Amino acid sequence: MADYSQYQGPSAEWVELTKTTVVPAAGPAPGQSIEDYQKAANAGREKASALSMEKLGLRTKVSQKDFQVPTRDGQSVRARLYRPADVPSEERLPLYIFFHGGGYFFGTLDSEDARCCRVALACRIAVLNVCYRHTPHFKYPTQHHDAWDSFEWANQHLADLGAQEGQLIVGGVSSGGSLAAATMLKEYRSSAECRLRGQVLCIPSLCPTELFPFDQLASKEISSLHQNADAPILPRAQRALFFNMLDAKDYSELPYSMYGTQKMDLSKLPKSAFLVAGMDALRDEALLYAEQLQACGVPTDVHIFPGVPHGFHRYEQLSATRRWDEVVNESIKWILSDAKEAPSANGTPGAFKVES
Repeated sequence: MADYSQYQGPSAEWVELTKTTVVPAAGPAPGQSIEDYQKAANAGREKASALSMEKLGLRTKVSQKDFQVPTRDGQSVRARLYRPADVPSEERLPLYIFFHGGGYFFGTLDSEDARCCRVALACRIAVLNVCYRHTPHFKYPTQHHDAWDSFEWANQHLADLGAQEGQLIVGGVSSGGSLAAATMLKEYRSSAECRLRGQVLCIPSLCPTELFPFDQLASKEISSLHQNADAPILPRAQRALFFNMLDAKDYSELPYSMYGTQKMDLSKLPKSAFLVAGMDALRDEALLYAEQLQACGVPTDVHIFPGVPHGFHRYEQLSATRRWDEVVNESIKWILSDAKEAPSANGTPGAFKVES
C-alpha cells in the first residue's frame, strides 16, 4: 500500500517564509461577494505577472499575439501565443499548450504572461496560453470542452501559430493540470496516432474527493486529503468551493485521470512529467496516477517538492520556486528529446525525484 506522508513537512523554508509573509486566507472575506473575490484575486495575479515581466524585460524578449478560438457552442475563448522575439516568424517551433490554474475560477490571460514568456525563452518554443471559461458563470463541462476545442483548433492552425506538426505538448497547473490530463486521455482514446509528444502536470487536480481511492493507501489518516485538510492556500473548504461552483452533477462523467483509467491500457501514452507539492491535498492523487503510468510502462518523470503547499510557486522568494521553473523547463525539453527515459534519480530509473 502506498504511503507518501514522508513528503508532508512543512519545510524549514516554508516555516521561515510564514514568519515574514502573510499567506492570505482562502475563500472570500466576510461580506465579499464571489464576483469581487474573483476580481481581487485576478488583479493580484495580474499585478505579480506584470512586475515579473518588467523585472525580467520579457516584453521585448518575447513576441505575443492574441487569437479568438471558436468553441462548440458558437462562442469563443481567448488564447495568447508567445514566441522568442529573436526567432523569425516563419520558423516553426514546438508548441506547448498551457492551461492555467485557479480552481476553474481564477485566472486570466494577463495573469500568465510572465510564466509563459519564461517557458518560451528557456525552451526556445512557442507557448499557447488558453483562457478557458470560468465558474461560477460557466459550469462543467464547459472548461473541459474549451480545452479540447482549443487543442483541436491549434492542430488545425499550426501554420498560423508557427508550430511544428507532431511537436505538441499539453500542460497545466492545478485545475489546468486536470484539463491537460483530460485532453491527453481524450486524444489517446480517440486518435489512432496520438498527436501529443507528452504532458506536464503541475500540482494537478485529478480526482474528486468523493472518488478518492483510499484503498490504495496504507491508511486514510496518512492521505494527503486528511493531512492537508487545513493546509495553506488549498484547504478543504476552498477545494469544496471550487468543486461546488464547477457543479458536476455526476462525478463519474468527469474525465479525470484517476477515475476510469484503472482498467485502461495506457502503455502507449506519451511521456508524462509531474510536479507535486508535499503539503498539498492533491499530492496523493498525482503520485498514484504517476505510479499507475509507470506500471503501464509509460516514460514518467516525477518531481516532488516536500513540505510546501499547493501553489507555493507564487512566492518568488522561495528557492523551491526557482527550482520549480527549472523543472518545468527540463520536463518540456525531455519530452521533446529523443530520450525515452528521464534522467534517473540516484541511479534508479523511474524513481521519484525529491527536490531539496
